[in-house]
Amino acid sequence: MHTRNIKHLQINLHLSIKLNQLILLIFYLIILIKILTKKIFRLFQIQNTAQMSSKSKKNNKQINQEVQKMFQAGCELLKAGQPVQAIHIFNQVILHEPKYQAVYNNLGLACLHLKQYNEAIQHLEEAVKLNKLDYGAQNNLGLAYASSGNLQKALSIFEELIKKDPNNLEVFYNKAVALMENKKFDESIFILQDLINQKYEKAYFKLVDCYVSLNKREEGMKYLHQYQHIYSGDAQKIYLLGEKAIDIQEVDYAVECFEKTIQLDPKHQNACLFLGMTYYNKKKYDKSIHYYLKTSEINPKNFTCLNGLGIVYLEQKEYEKALQYFDQSCKLESRFVPALYHKGYTYLKMGKDDEALKIFNQVILMDKNYPDVFFLKAQICQKQNKLNLAIDNYNFDLKFNNDSAQSKLGISQIYIIQNTEASLKQAGELIESVLQKNKNNGLAYATKALLVAKEDSKNKEQSKELLNQAIGLKDKDNEEYIGLIAKELEQLLI
Repeated sequence: MHTRNIKHLQINLHLSIKLNQLILLIFYLIILIKILTKKIFRLFQIQNTAQMSSKSKKNNKQINQEVQKMFQAGCELLKAGQPVQAIHIFNQVILHEPKYQAVYNNLGLACLHLKQYNEAIQHLEEAVKLNKLDYGAQNNLGLAYASSGNLQKALSIFEELIKKDPNNLEVFYNKAVALMENKKFDESIFILQDLINQKYEKAYFKLVDCYVSLNKREEGMKYLHQYQHIYSGDAQKIYLLGEKAIDIQEVDYAVECFEKTIQLDPKHQNACLFLGMTYYNKKKYDKSIHYYLKTSEINPKNFTCLNGLGIVYLEQKEYEKALQYFDQSCKLESRFVPALYHKGYTYLKMGKDDEALKIFNQVILMDKNYPDVFFLKAQICQKQNKLNLAIDNYNFDLKFNNDSAQSKLGISQIYIIQNTEASLKQAGELIESVLQKNKNNGLAYATKALLVAKEDSKNKEQSKELLNQAIGLKDKDNEEYIGLIAKELEQLLI
Protein backbone atom coordinates (compact mmCIF):
# COMPACT_ATOMS: atom_id res chain seq x y z
CA MET A 1 0.00 0.00 0.00
CA HIS A 2 2.77 2.41 0.92
CA THR A 3 4.73 1.50 -2.28
CA ARG A 4 1.61 2.04 -4.41
CA ASN A 5 1.12 5.53 -2.90
CA ILE A 6 4.74 6.44 -3.63
CA LYS A 7 4.33 5.31 -7.25
CA HIS A 8 1.11 7.27 -7.49
CA LEU A 9 2.87 10.39 -6.15
CA GLN A 10 5.72 9.90 -8.62
CA ILE A 11 3.28 9.73 -11.55
CA ASN A 12 1.48 12.87 -10.34
CA LEU A 13 4.78 14.70 -9.91
CA HIS A 14 5.88 13.62 -13.40
CA LEU A 15 2.58 14.81 -14.88
CA SER A 16 2.84 18.10 -12.97
CA ILE A 17 6.35 18.74 -14.32
CA LYS A 18 5.20 17.94 -17.86
CA LEU A 19 2.21 20.25 -17.44
CA ASN A 20 4.39 23.08 -16.15
CA GLN A 21 6.76 22.59 -19.06
CA LEU A 22 3.83 22.72 -21.46
CA ILE A 23 2.47 25.93 -19.87
CA LEU A 24 5.95 27.51 -20.05
CA LEU A 25 6.26 26.47 -23.70
CA ILE A 26 2.87 28.04 -24.52
CA PHE A 27 3.93 31.22 -22.68
CA TYR A 28 7.16 31.45 -24.74
CA LEU A 29 5.19 30.77 -27.93
CA ILE A 30 2.84 33.69 -27.15
CA ILE A 31 5.82 36.03 -26.59
CA LEU A 32 7.44 34.79 -29.82
CA ILE A 33 4.22 35.37 -31.79
CA LYS A 34 3.98 38.91 -30.40
CA ILE A 35 7.59 39.66 -31.37
CA LEU A 36 7.12 38.19 -34.84
CA THR A 37 3.88 40.13 -35.31
CA LYS A 38 5.62 43.40 -34.40
CA LYS A 39 8.53 42.61 -36.73
CA ILE A 40 6.19 41.68 -39.60
CA PHE A 41 4.18 44.88 -39.02
CA ARG A 42 7.39 46.95 -38.90
CA LEU A 43 8.67 45.20 -42.05
CA PHE A 44 5.34 45.91 -43.74
CA GLN A 45 5.60 49.56 -42.63
CA ILE A 46 9.17 49.85 -43.95
CA GLN A 47 8.12 48.18 -47.20
CA ASN A 48 5.22 50.60 -47.55
CA THR A 49 7.51 53.54 -46.73
CA ALA A 50 10.03 52.27 -49.26
CA GLN A 51 7.28 51.94 -51.85
CA MET A 52 6.04 55.46 -51.08
CA SER A 53 9.64 56.73 -51.14
CA SER A 54 10.19 54.91 -54.43
CA LYS A 55 7.03 56.49 -55.84
CA SER A 56 8.18 59.87 -54.52
CA LYS A 57 11.59 59.40 -56.18
CA LYS A 58 9.93 58.40 -59.45
CA ASN A 59 7.68 61.44 -59.22
CA ASN A 60 10.70 63.65 -58.48
CA LYS A 61 12.49 62.22 -61.53
CA GLN A 62 9.45 63.05 -63.63
CA ILE A 63 9.44 66.63 -62.31
CA ASN A 64 11.04 69.10 -64.67
CA GLN A 65 14.62 69.97 -63.61
CA GLU A 66 13.93 73.69 -63.94
CA VAL A 67 10.97 73.33 -61.56
CA GLN A 68 13.18 71.45 -59.08
CA LYS A 69 15.73 74.29 -59.25
CA MET A 70 12.92 76.77 -58.63
CA PHE A 71 11.80 74.69 -55.62
CA GLN A 72 15.36 74.63 -54.22
CA ALA A 73 15.59 78.43 -54.64
CA GLY A 74 12.37 78.76 -52.60
CA CYS A 75 13.84 76.52 -49.89
CA GLU A 76 16.98 78.66 -49.74
CA LEU A 77 14.89 81.82 -49.34
CA LEU A 78 12.92 80.16 -46.54
CA LYS A 79 16.18 79.23 -44.76
CA ALA A 80 17.41 82.81 -45.23
CA GLY A 81 14.35 84.10 -43.35
CA GLN A 82 12.46 85.41 -46.39
CA PRO A 83 9.16 83.48 -46.30
CA VAL A 84 7.23 86.01 -48.44
CA GLN A 85 9.57 85.56 -51.42
CA ALA A 86 9.69 81.80 -50.76
CA ILE A 87 5.88 81.55 -50.93
CA HIS A 88 5.87 83.39 -54.26
CA ILE A 89 8.32 80.85 -55.73
CA PHE A 90 6.53 77.82 -54.21
CA ASN A 91 3.26 78.99 -55.78
CA GLN A 92 5.04 79.16 -59.15
CA VAL A 93 6.23 75.58 -58.63
CA ILE A 94 2.65 74.41 -57.93
CA LEU A 95 1.46 75.98 -61.19
CA HIS A 96 3.88 73.65 -63.01
CA GLU A 97 3.65 70.62 -60.68
CA PRO A 98 0.36 70.60 -58.68
CA LYS A 99 1.15 67.15 -57.16
CA TYR A 100 4.67 67.99 -55.92
CA GLN A 101 4.21 66.92 -52.27
CA ALA A 102 7.35 68.52 -50.80
CA VAL A 103 6.37 71.99 -51.98
CA TYR A 104 3.13 71.90 -49.97
CA ASN A 105 5.08 71.00 -46.82
CA ASN A 106 7.45 73.94 -47.36
CA LEU A 107 4.57 76.27 -48.21
CA GLY A 108 3.02 75.30 -44.89
CA LEU A 109 6.28 76.08 -43.06
CA ALA A 110 6.59 79.47 -44.81
CA CYS A 111 3.03 80.36 -43.77
CA LEU A 112 3.84 79.26 -40.20
CA HIS A 113 6.76 81.75 -40.19
CA LEU A 114 4.32 84.50 -41.17
CA LYS A 115 1.74 83.32 -38.57
CA GLN A 116 -0.74 82.63 -41.38
CA TYR A 117 -2.05 79.56 -39.59
CA ASN A 118 -5.13 78.78 -41.69
CA GLU A 119 -3.08 78.85 -44.90
CA ALA A 120 -0.36 76.74 -43.22
CA ILE A 121 -2.93 74.11 -42.19
CA GLN A 122 -4.42 74.03 -45.69
CA HIS A 123 -1.02 73.42 -47.35
CA LEU A 124 0.13 70.86 -44.77
CA GLU A 125 -3.17 68.94 -45.03
CA GLU A 126 -2.48 68.70 -48.77
CA ALA A 127 1.10 67.49 -48.09
CA VAL A 128 -0.20 64.75 -45.76
CA LYS A 129 -2.90 63.79 -48.26
CA LEU A 130 -0.29 63.35 -51.01
CA ASN A 131 1.98 61.25 -48.75
CA LYS A 132 0.36 59.76 -45.65
CA LEU A 133 3.70 58.34 -44.49
CA ASP A 134 5.44 61.71 -44.38
CA TYR A 135 5.63 61.97 -40.58
CA GLY A 136 7.51 65.26 -40.91
CA ALA A 137 4.55 66.89 -42.66
CA GLN A 138 2.21 65.44 -40.01
CA ASN A 139 4.47 66.88 -37.30
CA ASN A 140 4.34 70.29 -38.96
CA LEU A 141 0.56 70.03 -39.28
CA GLY A 142 0.32 69.38 -35.54
CA LEU A 143 2.42 72.49 -34.86
CA ALA A 144 0.22 74.56 -37.21
CA TYR A 145 -2.93 73.48 -35.35
CA ALA A 146 -1.24 74.23 -32.02
CA SER A 147 -0.18 77.71 -33.20
CA SER A 148 -3.72 78.41 -34.43
CA GLY A 149 -5.03 77.68 -30.91
CA ASN A 150 -6.56 74.28 -31.75
CA LEU A 151 -4.63 72.38 -29.08
CA GLN A 152 -6.92 69.33 -29.07
CA LYS A 153 -6.43 68.72 -32.80
CA ALA A 154 -2.67 69.21 -32.44
CA LEU A 155 -2.44 66.78 -29.51
CA SER A 156 -4.52 64.16 -31.35
CA ILE A 157 -2.05 64.33 -34.29
CA PHE A 158 0.95 64.00 -31.97
CA GLU A 159 -0.66 61.11 -30.03
CA GLU A 160 -1.33 59.30 -33.30
CA LEU A 161 2.30 59.78 -34.35
CA ILE A 162 3.53 58.52 -30.96
CA LYS A 163 1.46 55.32 -31.43
CA LYS A 164 3.06 54.78 -34.83
CA ASP A 165 6.57 55.46 -33.57
CA PRO A 166 6.92 55.67 -29.76
CA ASN A 167 10.68 56.19 -30.04
CA ASN A 168 10.38 59.39 -32.07
CA LEU A 169 11.47 62.02 -29.54
CA GLU A 170 10.80 64.82 -32.05
CA VAL A 171 7.05 64.17 -31.72
CA PHE A 172 7.22 64.38 -27.90
CA TYR A 173 9.18 67.62 -28.32
CA ASN A 174 6.55 69.09 -30.65
CA LYS A 175 3.83 68.03 -28.23
CA ALA A 176 5.66 69.98 -25.49
CA VAL A 177 5.93 72.99 -27.83
CA ALA A 178 2.18 72.81 -28.55
CA LEU A 179 1.41 72.71 -24.83
CA MET A 180 3.77 75.64 -24.17
CA GLU A 181 2.22 77.77 -26.94
CA ASN A 182 -1.15 77.20 -25.31
CA LYS A 183 0.26 78.20 -21.89
CA LYS A 184 0.17 74.66 -20.46
CA PHE A 185 3.63 75.23 -19.02
CA ASP A 186 3.65 72.57 -16.28
CA GLU A 187 2.73 69.78 -18.70
CA SER A 188 5.28 71.07 -21.20
CA ILE A 189 8.05 71.24 -18.57
CA PHE A 190 7.33 67.64 -17.49
CA ILE A 191 7.82 66.35 -21.08
CA LEU A 192 10.89 68.53 -21.72
CA GLN A 193 12.64 67.42 -18.53
CA ASP A 194 12.03 63.80 -19.52
CA LEU A 195 13.52 64.53 -22.97
CA ILE A 196 16.60 66.08 -21.33
CA ASN A 197 17.03 62.87 -19.32
CA GLN A 198 17.04 61.09 -22.68
CA LYS A 199 19.75 63.54 -23.91
CA TYR A 200 17.48 65.29 -26.42
CA GLU A 201 19.36 68.58 -26.97
CA LYS A 202 16.60 70.82 -28.32
CA ALA A 203 14.61 70.32 -25.12
CA TYR A 204 17.10 72.48 -23.17
CA PHE A 205 16.28 75.66 -25.08
CA LYS A 206 12.53 75.15 -25.11
CA LEU A 207 12.62 74.46 -21.37
CA VAL A 208 14.40 77.80 -20.92
CA ASP A 209 11.56 79.47 -22.89
CA CYS A 210 9.03 77.90 -20.52
CA TYR A 211 10.79 79.22 -17.43
CA VAL A 212 11.24 82.70 -18.96
CA SER A 213 7.50 82.77 -19.77
CA LEU A 214 6.80 81.90 -16.13
CA ASN A 215 9.14 84.73 -14.98
CA LYS A 216 11.56 82.11 -13.62
CA ARG A 217 14.56 83.38 -15.56
CA GLU A 218 17.15 82.13 -13.03
CA GLU A 219 15.74 78.59 -13.27
CA GLY A 220 15.98 78.84 -17.06
CA MET A 221 19.57 80.08 -16.93
CA LYS A 222 20.53 76.99 -14.88
CA TYR A 223 19.65 74.84 -17.88
CA LEU A 224 21.68 77.07 -20.22
CA HIS A 225 24.72 76.71 -17.92
CA GLN A 226 24.10 72.95 -17.72
CA TYR A 227 24.06 72.81 -21.54
CA GLN A 228 27.29 74.86 -21.66
CA HIS A 229 28.99 72.48 -19.21
CA ILE A 230 28.04 69.39 -21.25
CA TYR A 231 29.11 70.84 -24.62
CA SER A 232 31.93 73.17 -23.49
CA GLY A 233 34.35 71.94 -26.18
CA ASP A 234 31.90 72.02 -29.11
CA ALA A 235 32.05 75.33 -31.01
CA GLN A 236 28.73 74.89 -32.82
CA LYS A 237 26.84 73.96 -29.64
CA ILE A 238 28.25 77.01 -27.81
CA TYR A 239 27.27 79.17 -30.79
CA LEU A 240 23.66 77.87 -30.57
CA LEU A 241 23.75 78.66 -26.86
CA GLY A 242 24.66 82.26 -27.76
CA GLU A 243 21.74 82.45 -30.21
CA LYS A 244 19.36 81.32 -27.47
CA ALA A 245 20.84 83.90 -25.06
CA ILE A 246 20.12 86.62 -27.66
CA ASP A 247 16.60 85.24 -28.02
CA ILE A 248 15.88 85.68 -24.28
CA GLN A 249 17.75 89.02 -24.18
CA GLU A 250 20.71 87.82 -22.11
CA VAL A 251 23.05 89.88 -24.29
CA ASP A 252 26.22 89.78 -22.15
CA TYR A 253 25.98 86.01 -21.82
CA ALA A 254 25.47 85.80 -25.61
CA VAL A 255 28.67 87.79 -26.22
CA GLU A 256 30.54 85.44 -23.87
CA CYS A 257 29.23 82.42 -25.83
CA PHE A 258 30.08 83.86 -29.27
CA GLU A 259 33.60 84.82 -28.15
CA LYS A 260 34.09 81.32 -26.72
CA THR A 261 32.89 79.90 -30.06
CA ILE A 262 35.56 81.88 -31.93
CA GLN A 263 38.24 80.66 -29.47
CA LEU A 264 37.20 77.09 -30.31
CA ASP A 265 36.78 77.80 -34.04
CA PRO A 266 38.40 81.06 -35.28
CA LYS A 267 36.65 80.70 -38.66
CA HIS A 268 33.12 80.37 -37.30
CA GLN A 269 31.53 83.05 -39.50
CA ASN A 270 28.10 83.06 -37.82
CA ALA A 271 29.63 83.75 -34.40
CA CYS A 272 31.60 86.66 -35.91
CA LEU A 273 28.43 87.88 -37.64
CA PHE A 274 26.40 87.79 -34.43
CA LEU A 275 29.16 89.61 -32.54
CA GLY A 276 29.06 92.31 -35.24
CA MET A 277 25.27 92.64 -34.76
CA THR A 278 25.44 92.48 -30.96
CA TYR A 279 28.18 95.10 -30.61
CA TYR A 280 26.24 97.35 -33.01
CA ASN A 281 23.19 97.10 -30.74
CA LYS A 282 25.43 97.90 -27.76
CA LYS A 283 26.66 100.98 -29.73
CA LYS A 284 30.25 99.67 -29.69
CA TYR A 285 30.76 100.49 -33.36
CA ASP A 286 34.53 99.82 -33.62
CA LYS A 287 34.07 96.29 -32.29
CA SER A 288 31.04 95.81 -34.53
CA ILE A 289 33.07 96.79 -37.63
CA HIS A 290 35.94 94.51 -36.50
CA TYR A 291 33.72 91.42 -36.34
CA TYR A 292 31.80 92.25 -39.52
CA LEU A 293 35.10 92.59 -41.40
CA LYS A 294 36.29 89.32 -39.89
CA THR A 295 33.09 87.66 -41.15
CA SER A 296 33.75 89.08 -44.62
CA GLU A 297 37.34 87.72 -44.54
CA ILE A 298 36.03 84.24 -43.69
CA ASN A 299 33.33 84.44 -46.39
CA PRO A 300 33.62 87.33 -48.89
CA LYS A 301 30.16 86.39 -50.26
CA ASN A 302 28.37 86.91 -46.94
CA PHE A 303 25.88 89.61 -48.06
CA THR A 304 24.34 89.85 -44.56
CA CYS A 305 27.59 91.07 -42.99
CA LEU A 306 28.07 93.64 -45.79
CA ASN A 307 24.58 94.95 -45.02
CA GLY A 308 25.60 95.07 -41.34
CA LEU A 309 28.71 97.12 -42.16
CA GLY A 310 26.54 99.51 -44.17
CA ILE A 311 24.19 99.96 -41.20
CA VAL A 312 27.10 100.80 -38.85
CA TYR A 313 28.40 103.49 -41.25
CA LEU A 314 24.84 104.77 -41.80
CA GLU A 315 24.48 105.19 -38.02
CA GLN A 316 27.76 107.13 -37.98
CA LYS A 317 26.49 109.32 -40.87
CA GLU A 318 29.26 108.10 -43.21
CA TYR A 319 26.76 107.82 -46.03
CA GLU A 320 29.11 107.19 -48.98
CA LYS A 321 30.77 104.27 -47.16
CA ALA A 322 27.36 102.92 -46.18
CA LEU A 323 26.18 103.01 -49.83
CA GLN A 324 29.29 101.08 -50.95
CA TYR A 325 28.50 98.21 -48.59
CA PHE A 326 24.76 98.17 -49.41
CA ASP A 327 25.66 98.06 -53.13
CA GLN A 328 28.05 95.15 -52.56
CA SER A 329 25.38 93.29 -50.57
CA CYS A 330 22.76 93.83 -53.32
CA LYS A 331 25.19 92.66 -56.03
CA LEU A 332 25.82 89.42 -54.14
CA GLU A 333 22.10 88.79 -53.50
CA SER A 334 19.66 90.92 -55.50
CA ARG A 335 16.66 89.50 -53.55
CA PHE A 336 18.04 90.54 -50.15
CA VAL A 337 15.47 93.22 -49.25
CA PRO A 338 17.15 94.66 -46.09
CA ALA A 339 20.21 95.86 -48.06
CA LEU A 340 18.01 97.44 -50.74
CA TYR A 341 15.82 99.13 -48.10
CA HIS A 342 18.84 100.53 -46.24
CA LYS A 343 20.26 101.80 -49.51
CA GLY A 344 17.01 103.74 -50.04
CA TYR A 345 17.08 105.00 -46.46
CA THR A 346 20.68 106.23 -46.94
CA TYR A 347 19.63 108.23 -50.01
CA LEU A 348 16.79 109.69 -47.93
CA LYS A 349 19.25 110.79 -45.20
CA MET A 350 21.44 112.34 -47.92
CA GLY A 351 18.46 114.39 -49.11
CA LYS A 352 18.22 112.46 -52.41
CA ASP A 353 14.46 111.89 -52.15
CA ASP A 354 13.84 110.85 -55.77
CA GLU A 355 16.51 108.11 -55.65
CA ALA A 356 15.12 106.95 -52.29
CA LEU A 357 11.57 106.84 -53.70
CA LYS A 358 12.65 104.66 -56.65
CA ILE A 359 14.33 102.18 -54.32
CA PHE A 360 11.40 102.06 -51.88
CA ASN A 361 9.13 101.21 -54.83
CA GLN A 362 11.47 98.30 -55.66
CA VAL A 363 11.32 97.16 -52.02
CA ILE A 364 7.50 97.16 -52.12
CA LEU A 365 7.51 95.04 -55.30
CA MET A 366 9.69 92.49 -53.50
CA ASP A 367 8.05 92.63 -50.04
CA LYS A 368 5.11 94.96 -49.39
CA ASN A 369 5.16 93.90 -45.71
CA TYR A 370 8.65 95.31 -45.16
CA PRO A 371 8.52 97.58 -42.05
CA ASP A 372 8.37 101.37 -42.51
CA VAL A 373 8.72 101.39 -46.31
CA PHE A 374 5.25 102.90 -46.90
CA PHE A 375 5.77 105.32 -44.02
CA LEU A 376 9.03 106.62 -45.55
CA LYS A 377 7.39 106.89 -48.96
CA ALA A 378 4.63 108.94 -47.34
CA GLN A 379 7.22 111.22 -45.70
CA ILE A 380 8.82 111.93 -49.09
CA CYS A 381 5.44 112.63 -50.70
CA GLN A 382 4.56 114.95 -47.80
CA LYS A 383 7.83 116.87 -48.26
CA GLN A 384 7.07 117.18 -52.00
CA ASN A 385 3.59 118.52 -51.10
CA LYS A 386 1.86 115.50 -52.70
CA LEU A 387 -0.49 115.31 -49.77
CA ASN A 388 -3.11 112.90 -51.15
CA LEU A 389 -0.38 110.48 -52.21
CA ALA A 390 1.20 110.85 -48.77
CA ILE A 391 -2.11 109.97 -47.06
CA ASP A 392 -2.47 106.90 -49.35
CA ASN A 393 0.98 105.66 -48.28
CA TYR A 394 0.33 106.34 -44.60
CA ASN A 395 -2.90 104.32 -44.93
CA PHE A 396 -1.01 101.48 -46.62
CA ASP A 397 1.39 101.48 -43.67
CA LEU A 398 -1.58 101.32 -41.28
CA LYS A 399 -3.02 98.43 -43.30
CA PHE A 400 0.10 96.34 -42.63
CA ASN A 401 0.77 97.81 -39.19
CA ASN A 402 -2.49 98.82 -37.54
CA ASP A 403 -0.72 100.37 -34.53
CA SER A 404 1.67 102.58 -36.51
CA ALA A 405 1.70 105.73 -34.36
CA GLN A 406 4.05 107.43 -36.83
CA SER A 407 1.60 107.03 -39.72
CA LYS A 408 -1.36 108.20 -37.63
CA LEU A 409 0.62 111.29 -36.65
CA GLY A 410 1.76 111.80 -40.26
CA ILE A 411 -1.88 111.89 -41.38
CA SER A 412 -2.63 114.26 -38.48
CA GLN A 413 0.07 116.65 -39.71
CA ILE A 414 -1.48 116.68 -43.22
CA TYR A 415 -4.91 117.37 -41.73
CA ILE A 416 -3.34 120.27 -39.80
CA ILE A 417 -1.83 121.61 -43.07
CA GLN A 418 -5.28 121.41 -44.71
CA ASN A 419 -6.47 123.62 -41.82
CA THR A 420 -10.24 123.16 -42.11
CA GLU A 421 -12.55 122.73 -39.14
CA ALA A 422 -13.23 119.10 -40.11
CA SER A 423 -9.57 118.24 -40.81
CA LEU A 424 -8.38 119.80 -37.52
CA LYS A 425 -11.00 117.75 -35.65
CA GLN A 426 -9.80 114.55 -37.38
CA ALA A 427 -6.20 115.44 -36.53
CA GLY A 428 -7.10 115.86 -32.86
CA GLU A 429 -8.86 112.47 -32.77
CA LEU A 430 -5.85 110.68 -34.30
CA ILE A 431 -3.41 112.36 -31.88
CA GLU A 432 -5.54 111.37 -28.87
CA SER A 433 -5.77 107.73 -30.12
CA VAL A 434 -1.94 107.61 -30.16
CA LEU A 435 -1.63 109.14 -26.68
CA GLN A 436 -4.18 106.71 -25.25
CA LYS A 437 -1.88 103.84 -26.21
CA ASN A 438 1.40 105.55 -25.30
CA LYS A 439 1.50 108.64 -23.07
CA ASN A 440 5.27 108.91 -23.60
CA ASN A 441 5.14 109.44 -27.36
CA GLY A 442 7.05 112.70 -27.82
CA LEU A 443 6.00 113.06 -31.48
CA ALA A 444 2.32 112.98 -30.44
CA TYR A 445 2.83 115.92 -28.04
CA ALA A 446 4.80 117.84 -30.70
CA THR A 447 2.01 117.26 -33.25
CA LYS A 448 -0.55 118.33 -30.66
CA ALA A 449 1.48 121.51 -30.11
CA LEU A 450 1.26 122.18 -33.86
CA LEU A 451 -2.50 121.53 -33.80
CA VAL A 452 -3.05 123.95 -30.88
CA ALA A 453 -1.05 126.66 -32.71
CA LYS A 454 -3.17 126.20 -35.85
CA GLU A 455 -6.47 126.13 -33.98
CA ASP A 456 -5.74 129.34 -32.08
CA SER A 457 -2.64 131.37 -32.90
CA LYS A 458 -3.13 133.31 -29.65
CA ASN A 459 -2.70 130.16 -27.58
CA LYS A 460 1.11 130.29 -27.78
CA GLU A 461 1.79 129.28 -24.18
CA GLN A 462 -0.08 125.96 -24.37
CA SER A 463 1.64 125.17 -27.66
CA LYS A 464 5.10 125.92 -26.18
CA GLU A 465 4.27 123.84 -23.11
CA LEU A 466 3.30 120.84 -25.26
CA LEU A 467 6.49 121.18 -27.34
CA ASN A 468 8.64 121.33 -24.19
CA GLN A 469 6.84 118.22 -22.94
CA ALA A 470 7.64 116.48 -26.22
CA ILE A 471 11.33 117.44 -26.02
CA GLY A 472 11.51 116.50 -22.31
CA LEU A 473 10.35 112.92 -23.05
CA LYS A 474 13.58 112.35 -25.06
CA ASP A 475 11.78 110.19 -27.61
CA LYS A 476 14.87 109.04 -29.54
CA ASP A 477 12.88 107.18 -32.20
CA ASN A 478 11.11 110.40 -33.20
CA GLU A 479 13.81 112.95 -32.34
CA GLU A 480 14.31 114.04 -35.95
CA TYR A 481 10.58 114.57 -36.61
CA ILE A 482 10.10 116.46 -33.33
CA GLY A 483 12.96 118.77 -34.41
CA LEU A 484 11.21 119.51 -37.73
CA ILE A 485 7.94 120.37 -35.94
CA ALA A 486 9.86 122.59 -33.49
CA LYS A 487 11.26 124.62 -36.44
CA GLU A 488 7.77 124.94 -37.95
CA LEU A 489 6.37 126.11 -34.62
CA GLU A 490 9.08 128.77 -34.33
CA GLN A 491 7.69 130.38 -37.50
CA LEU A 492 4.07 130.07 -36.30
CA LEU A 493 4.69 131.46 -32.83
CA ILE A 494 6.68 134.55 -33.89
